Amino acid sequence: MQQMTNIQKKKIVFVLLSLEGGGAERVIINIIRHLDNRLYEVFLILFEAKGPYLSSIPGYVNLYDLKKTKSGLFSILKIIFSLIIIFRKIRPNTVVSFHNMANVITMISRYLSFIKCNLVIGIRHYFHEDLIKSFNVLNLFLYKNLFKYANCIIVNSAELGKHSAQFFHIKHDKIKVIYNPIDFENINNLKNEYLGTLSSDQFILAVGRLSHEKGFPYLLKAFSLIKEKIHENLVILGKGPDEEMLKKMASDLDIKERVLFLGFQSNPYKFMRNARIFVLSSLYEGFPNVLLEAMACGAPAISTNCPSGPGEIIENYNNGILVPTADEKALAVAMLNLLKDENLRKKFSLEGSKRVEDFSIEKLMSQYEHLF
Repeated sequence: MQQMTNIQKKKIVFVLLSLEGGGAERVIINIIRHLDNRLYEVFLILFEAKGPYLSSIPGYVNLYDLKKTKSGLFSILKIIFSLIIIFRKIRPNTVVSFHNMANVITMISRYLSFIKCNLVIGIRHYFHEDLIKSFNVLNLFLYKNLFKYANCIIVNSAELGKHSAQFFHIKHDKIKVIYNPIDFENINNLKNEYLGTLSSDQFILAVGRLSHEKGFPYLLKAFSLIKEKIHENLVILGKGPDEEMLKKMASDLDIKERVLFLGFQSNPYKFMRNARIFVLSSLYEGFPNVLLEAMACGAPAISTNCPSGPGEIIENYNNGILVPTADEKALAVAMLNLLKDENLRKKFSLEGSKRVEDFSIEKLMSQYEHLF
């Protein structure tokens, strides 16, 4: 024990926009919670210290809140200046960033700070044309040209790695595929919580940000096609800019009374454990944490075979079902078939639970620690 206390701790800095509840934020929190604080001194820099995962930060983590309240060039320059000061003060061994905007700012700040450290950048999203359109010309130019200053690029699926190498002209030896880790201990502690007024095993579940890339309109259309043939309702967890549009669409499709929009839930696992089936309707992903988490809870899963991730998780009709993207008819057929086949649901539940063991945080942490 005395020998352990004499070890010089490695300093690791994580940079995020906030802890608002996305997949990347959960991954960072999982990594931080499983780093040995006897070996690592951990710093978390947030552009804004807000979000439901703030309460999950261990007490030994050094938290910096940059208090970003406005958008625009002046705000970005202020954050860059703050990061430069913090980097020069901490002198970290490794800096890790996991978000598109945060990546650009972190790469610039590390370069301008003139410190020597290991820079690890995470690409978490497939750069679909919709995402590319959200970048202005300057941001896209910076994003494509700053990767040369990173020591390693972490991607969360093999497909995303190939896409990123081509799109950003990154050398393949810089790219490291590390799947998103799943914290089974946390899931098992939460999945048995009381569900509330919902009837167990009487609903179809979908979880995700209510935004275009999640493909919820196709899920609503698919549900409307089978509503007369099933008794299950549709439960959707999540918030986002498309919420009102989706609620209006449910009303227009005459399924309003059978679709429950329950907002963001800090414990989605109790819903996953009790769902008849779980459906991911995304048009594109980075790597769908919710699909792994639902399978870990024993929910029989259906997913679009979107880029990227689901095809590396699900073996079609062995541990789940893959359907084409943006195809409500194929999704409706898959949902109806699975709802009507109890033996298939049992098979998917069992085989899905086995599959996600490969993504346990205990198995994947060594890959992260090797980079730090």
